[in-house]
Amino acid sequence: MSRNYYAYAIIGLRVPKDKIIGTVTKHRNRCRCEPQTDPMSEQKFCGNCGEILDRAYRADDLKFGMDGWDLCKEGIRGWPVAYDGDYGRYFYIGIRKASDGDKKPVDVRDTRTMDQQENKFKSDMVELGLWDPDEYGLWAVLQGSW
Repeated sequence: MSRNYYAYAIIGLRVPKDKIIGTVTKHRNRCRCEPQTDPMSEQKFCGNCGEILDRAYRADDLKFGMDGWDLCKEGIRGWPVAYDGDYGRYFYIGIRKASDGDKKPVDVRDTRTMDQQENKFKSDMVELGLWDPDEYGLWAVLQGSW
């Protein structure tokens, strides 16, 4: 297993990870005996096999139906997404995204087109409940994978 790093510059929105991928507590009965011991009983362990009857664990709550890496590939509503890695705290959703592997520079010369894109972007983010004007800007992102 190796480490990989990717650098991005993105004009867009920095969104806390929990607004994109939250966490939820789930329960699992680890006992596999037949007939099943009632998991809602006062017992904590199965009388036959000794397994715990109600194991609580934390799992991802995928609010857009994809994990972080898939969101980076697919985007959100067609807008590019960058992620600061598995242990990161933010997603970056942008109007423009440039990576260290791009062959040609990303430039914005027509300000009317940029204004139209910004308005569409803002309207999409407001609709999704992600818009925060204080988090909108130019971001440099280092994405780590290990």
